[in-house]
Amino acid sequence: MSHWNNRIFRRDYNGKTFYEIHEVFYNDDKKILWWSIEPEFGPFETIEDLIGTIETLQEDAIRSKDDVLDFGSNPEADWDDEEIDCKVGEENDEIADLGEDGKK
Repeated sequence: MSHWNNRIFRRDYNGKTFYEIHEVFYNDDKKILWWSIEPEFGPFETIEDLIGTIETLQEDAIRSKDDVLDFGSNPEADWDDEEIDCKVGEENDEIADLGEDGKK
């Protein structure tokens, strides 16, 4: 019986190495048949960052499993744009401008 799991892949983007999680599918002889083109998770600059983020996600999911939020609901409090310390830089703008094919 064939099966699948998630594996860490190393990939170069513009000459820099990143790490991602991809689904990998095996045949009955446990040989790799194929893997997902798009990462399930990542990219991260180090394996340690990737694993640390996964550990945090797992801890948060376990902690909040009995307090699930509904995506369509409204936030509980109002916020003022000036109080939010976030960066909307060129990288984020470039990502927002990408089409479905990943190109501008």
